Amino acid sequence: MGEGSIDRDFLANVMLGNDKVIGGVSVYGGLGLTPGRLYSLVYVGSDEYSSSLCLEDSLDPKSMKGRIVVCDRDVNSRTEKGQVVKKAGEVGMILTNRPFDGEGLVIKCHVLPATSEGSTRDDEIRRYISDLPK
Repeated sequence: MGEGSIDRDFLANVMLGNDKVIGGVSVYGGLGLTPGRLYSLVYVGSDEYSSSLCLEDSLDPKSMKGRIVVCDRDVNSRTEKGQVVKKAGEVGMILTNRPFDGEGLVIKCHVLPATSEGSTRDDEIRRYISDLPK
């Protein structure tokens, strides 16, 4: 038996409404999002820690439909975060590293269209969301 590795990138870019492209990584084998369509982007962690981590039952399905949710990396698995987002009726997820996680990205399979971003990109995405009209 020998060890093996795959020297390949699994890029999954996010285009923000201001036409800025944020590069990330992902593995997702299902149907992707509709090309050219703009989806609302939301970070629900402003008020509650469990929501920012996309923990089980932290997202209210009544107030969430058809958006891309930004989830902080930590505590629960990436797959569980995706399940929580999908169960809430959302269409995608951006999994972000916080400053203490740095730029290191782990490519994982997802249950919905998703991408992982380093902490620098996380800051850009949060600035973009905070600058959106309320």
